[in-house]
Amino acid sequence: MIELSPQKKEKLRSELPIEQQANCKENSSIVMFSRMQNPIIKKQIIDLFCESQDEYHKVHSGFIPMSRKAVEDAFDEKLKQSQSVTPISYEDSAPYEIDQEEVLPLGWTIGKNKEKPTIKQWEVAEAHEKGHSLRPLWGTKNFRKQFNNAFDMKAVIAPSVKNENDSDYSSEDALIRDLDLQAYDKFLEYLFDPDEIIERMSQLKNYFGMKGSELFTKEHLSYARNHYIKDTESDNNMTEFFQAITPEKEDAFIELINSAGI
Repeated sequence: MIELSPQKKEKLRSELPIEQQANCKENSSIVMFSRMQNPIIKKQIIDLFCESQDEYHKVHSGFIPMSRKAVEDAFDEKLKQSQSVTPISYEDSAPYEIDQEEVLPLGWTIGKNKEKPTIKQWEVAEAHEKGHSLRPLWGTKNFRKQFNNAFDMKAVIAPSVKNENDSDYSSEDALIRDLDLQAYDKFLEYLFDPDEIIERMSQLKNYFGMKGSELFTKEHLSYARNHYIKDTESDNNMTEFFQAITPEKEDAFIELINSAGI
């Protein structure tokens, strides 16, 4: 009797070495959509949305939170729509989200040389904005604090902003300095808003091709620090994002990225 050799079982992507998981070639939005349909991730998304509503209601008593069933139904409908439609415009701005709808302007250019985005850059931007439309959050100071605990914003080096003690500033430049520092504060407020944190975390999971509830580890984070921007050519403030994940904050970051419906 001839024995048939067993078929070689293909390894899951998450079982491969980190460098083989990285720089996933699949469409970023498709990878994200798959993850959002995973029961564990979907539950985390709904939990987070309901929590953000409850926190907002504490501050704004006139706001009436949706029921959990209504939140789930709205999410399912929006996910279905986002998978089938991508609005475009003829603007020359960067991709953006407005009224829970992502928009990809065809005139978008990148950098000082105003270069046309690569296919991968379009993918990264599209998934980022679609994520915003699928995960709208009501922000409060308390809700924001939960996310900010995973980052050290004082570690962020903003190249376009001079420090208060920078020798380039003369006493006559005090006003300019103050305006720069105000701009810097606004920049940090934007970058570390919960919905922006979530979508940059999502970019990292997309980069490793995570389609389900795979755990994002410190090994993934370390590899992404060194390779993400180069591989994707997408630095939508990811440089500053990585800077804020200091060694002291890594544990909190890992816990957050694995529990916030990313």
